[in-house]
Amino acid sequence: MDLNAYKEKYPNKVEKLDKMEKKGKIAEIALDLKEHEGVRMLLTDLEQKVIAINGKLAFNPEIIEDERKCLFRERDCWYWLISVFTNAEQTIKKINAYLEKL
Repeated sequence: MDLNAYKEKYPNKVEKLDKMEKKGKIAEIALDLKEHEGVRMLLTDLEQKVIAINGKLAFNPEIIEDERKCLFRERDCWYWLISVFTNAEQTIKKINAYLEKL
């Protein structure tokens, strides 16, 4: 994703366009990788990890607070990585919609 033409046309929005360009590049790569068998396996594994963590959090009242915080952090990391792939198409659509409004 190359937004140089927009950066030249709208110099007051360069910082925002730089961030969008970076997110767009990541989203394009994620879309390309999303169909790879290894990535599909990874996403399935991460979803299973999230389910397991949710089970520990919901059904184990004996977990100490530090362990609970650690599980929440781990779950958030897995959610973020999953979202990179699942939200890639939506990210590109949002960027394109913003560019059309300029």
